[in-house]
Amino acid sequence: MKEIFFELRFNLPNSPENNRIIHFLVSCAKTDLLRNLEIEKSFSELITFGFMKKAIFLVGFMGAGKSTIGFELAKRLELPFKDSDLEIEKQNGLSISALFAKYGETGFRVLEQAWIIENIQPAAVVALGGGAFSVKENKRQILEQGTVIYLKASIATLTQRLWEHANDRPLIKKYESNQKELEDYIRNTLKVRQSDYESATFTVDANVSVEETVAEILNSLERHSQ
Repeated sequence: MKEIFFELRFNLPNSPENNRIIHFLVSCAKTDLLRNLEIEKSFSELITFGFMKKAIFLVGFMGAGKSTIGFELAKRLELPFKDSDLEIEKQNGLSISALFAKYGETGFRVLEQAWIIENIQPAAVVALGGGAFSVKENKRQILEQGTVIYLKASIATLTQRLWEHANDRPLIKKYESNQKELEDYIRNTLKVRQSDYESATFTVDANVSVEETVAEILNSLERHSQ
């Protein structure tokens, strides 16, 4: 039976009629045909979300948990996972901090945009850098070719998460000794980016645990597919 689900996952086109088929099969999966709860859960997720050909993009401010949540979400959906920052580091042989030091933020955004254009692929979960979705061309490409999820965290949550790791992030390294200045930077930058983030397909709460956020994303994806 699992082979049938994988066949559907990759070959059934996205259409209203096929969506009804998908949800019918989910209903079947919840009957005695699949008595094992873990198998039922896995198959339900595969059928419900696997037919979507578009990539799933996670956007939001640094510290929102895009990489961690993206990795767990990809595992649940049995999809490939890509972290744009890690991929750009591998592609260029330099850390993000070194790339910022070498090219500045403007130069880094050029590298980031090139990576996004070259690597958008269907049926994958992609965690994007905090500023990627605020670049007009990136935003257009991503919205056209993917489902975009905004991981929304409060200023207090972001400040708490980033304070301990400010030295590792080039845009906030200068605030590593002043938490109030870090909080002000987050607040001011969010004001600039908020309208872009809110144009995502949907928004989920990233102030809670990874497990809770992933569960909310899965529920949102199911509602979005209906």
